[in-house]
Amino acid sequence: MKENIAGLTKRNTELESSILVNKNVNDKLVEKIVLLERRCTETQQYSRRECVEVSGLAPGADIVALEKKVIEIFESINCTIDPVNIELCYYLKSKNQPNKVIVKLSRRKDVAKVLRNKKFLKDKDLSGIGISNDVYINESLCGEYKFLWGKCKQLYTEKRINSFWFFNGNLNVKVGEDSKSIRIGHIEDLKHLFSQTQITA
Repeated sequence: MKENIAGLTKRNTELESSILVNKNVNDKLVEKIVLLERRCTETQQYSRRECVEVSGLAPGADIVALEKKVIEIFESINCTIDPVNIELCYYLKSKNQPNKVIVKLSRRKDVAKVLRNKKFLKDKDLSGIGISNDVYINESLCGEYKFLWGKCKQLYTEKRINSFWFFNGNLNVKVGEDSKSIRIGHIEDLKHLFSQTQITA
């Protein structure tokens, strides 16, 4: 009996050691996967650094008319963009967002100015250029950042964060009004920030 107990105890110790080793290996693999996912997201977002999204335009205009309308919107917020500096201008192919337009500019300083001046669109009357509804300008986000933005919006609605914003390729949040801003680049960042709160991927 004593020999059996001793054997079982030894076996149990070996299994516990094996489980601990496997856990450590698994944790390391998870860390590497998260790191790779972060880099992938950063690369995808970097490729969109010259793009902005314009929402609120009536769908269906041809490319020439659409580009002209976008230029007029930019001019309304004191951003004069030469047509030669617009590389692409097209409707996003989405049934849920048929009025969203992707605009790719050739100069990053033009993108920065448009995003800096987009605040002037608030309560702006665009009827003079044939637009009766609200128009919004935002940075063009890759899929992962759109997902994280949605999570932050949910947390903001639930009053668990004070504010969140996207600027210069980075998503940031403030938990409290006087808190330091925290960069969010992966769902794990939110899980760490709200360790006592369920954050689902």
